Amino acid sequence: MSPLILMAMPEPSTREALVRAFASTGLRARLGDGMFDPLCWHQSLSDRYNNTGENLRLLLEAGSAVSAAPFLLGIDRLQSRAGRESIHWSLKPSRVPDEFAMLLQSLRNALAAKHLDELAGHTAHITISYRAPIKQATIRIPPVLWTIDEFMLVRGGGEPYRYEVLRRWKLSGKSEPASGQLDFFGGR
Repeated sequence: MSPLILMAMPEPSTREALVRAFASTGLRARLGDGMFDPLCWHQSLSDRYNNTGENLRLLLEAGSAVSAAPFLLGIDRLQSRAGRESIHWSLKPSRVPDEFAMLLQSLRNALAAKHLDELAGHTAHITISYRAPIKQATIRIPPVLWTIDEFMLVRGGGEPYRYEVLRRWKLSGKSEPASGQLDFFGGR
């Protein structure tokens, strides 16, 4: 199955900086084949939906109704959590800007208006492994600033697994990225 999902993906230079930050931990070898391909690293913004013509239409309409401001997300730690059947490793921010919650709320409202239920809560993170061999204590990594100024509707699938971008939407509106940056670097 090729699910449909709304997400943000780091641009290549940010993705490369995130790969370098993770590599600095010296833990890459521990993941082996369990590392999620960096070309697929993303921030989930919605649940996964069945790839039907109706869901595609509704998701395109919902995405067009979103109103949110661009923002900075400062990724500065590696964290793991044990799920029901697997251990996930993620890159996360120490501080989540208010604009992230506002984007999620705008998306949730737009999806609800189209009767697309959102069952999962979404936290600020990029999963780098869905099947890590061990639970890892939280580790600081060199900070990487990611400007999230767009989100997209993608279809996942293929071998190797990739996300096909079906539509992109620019985030517009007023934001104060400098305030988030000051908080990230301890300026407040």
